[in-house]
Amino acid sequence: MIEVEYRIKEGNGFIEVVRGMEVEKYPLVKLPDGFVEWSTGERLKVLDMVKEHKFPEYLEGPHNGMVATCGNKREDDVISINNAVKGVGYLPKKEMVDELINIMKNTKKEGLSKKVGVLYDFYKNFDKYFRRDGLLSLELYTHGDYRTKTYLNLIKNPEYAMVFLDMPTFQVKGVARLIHPNEDVSDYEKKVFEYANLIHSYFHGHFSRDFIAIIFYISRVFDSTPGKGGKGVRIG
Repeated sequence: MIEVEYRIKEGNGFIEVVRGMEVEKYPLVKLPDGFVEWSTGERLKVLDMVKEHKFPEYLEGPHNGMVATCGNKREDDVISINNAVKGVGYLPKKEMVDELINIMKNTKKEGLSKKVGVLYDFYKNFDKYFRRDGLLSLELYTHGDYRTKTYLNLIKNPEYAMVFLDMPTFQVKGVARLIHPNEDVSDYEKKVFEYANLIHSYFHGHFSRDFIAIIFYISRVFDSTPGKGGKGVRIG
């Protein structure tokens, strides 16, 4: 069961975090073209390697977001600030999530070549399928009595900062929404949960259980690339 101490409501261009009678609004901003071109371009390079039966030369870049959170101290720690590397993907549009789910369900038993082609289509057509105001991940290790530090922080404080280590280097900030279908979630959020688990198993193989999904809503984007044009300049 998710134990969050607040409620998150998505509005038109903003996210509300509701704690009792207190409401805090966070703007939703869109990932700029430079981020999308870098992120999808690097993923397509990896798929090209897989198509040629080569092991990818790197696994960082757009897939591995380093997520900083703060809020709760776990019993084995004395500091509440935490940083964890999360596998990060894209957030489906509301009108496209059913189509994405059906495509993967209909092809999940196909061979590697077919699956690579499906993912190639997803990434080549980013703006057809995906939103620019959010990213998506899974909370893989919170299960049963075990709680990760990221999870403990997010149930207390939904704010996060995420950095992608690559050249160029980007940072996104905003609020995170933990999703499990047994909780009070919308139909869209249930579908996002299903999509997040499907895309994870689509390439990594079957898992015996589903994982909590995390929507990382985006309120700020920064170019942290060293040198001209970067160094922490806000671009979204």
